[in-house]
Amino acid sequence: MALRKWDVVFITQFPNQEDKTQYTKRPAIILEVIGNRVKACCITKEVTQQSRYTDTILIGLNTPESKGMNLPYESIVVLDRMAEIDSSKVIDPPFGRCPGIVIKKIKEFLSK
Repeated sequence: MALRKWDVVFITQFPNQEDKTQYTKRPAIILEVIGNRVKACCITKEVTQQSRYTDTILIGLNTPESKGMNLPYESIVVLDRMAEIDSSKVIDPPFGRCPGIVIKKIKEFLSK
């Protein structure tokens, strides 16, 4: 599997926010490929939870961003929830790519 930075993928076991010993299948953005691991931030359609996090990016429904990322619902990219995960937990192939405007916002967050 050839994962690339900024791929939008499904990860079968992303650590839960509330209990890090529990895992959930969820979409995520690959931020870095490190050997056989990836660093990723999760995406959720639970936009009502946006206030629970410090740093998020709202992806509106039917926007160029949601279309590029291939998201069928309004979503938030949760920058507070990054994890390093074994790449065997990534479902191949990627189903979208992160568009430039979202990449710019993520880079701004990471440079803080």
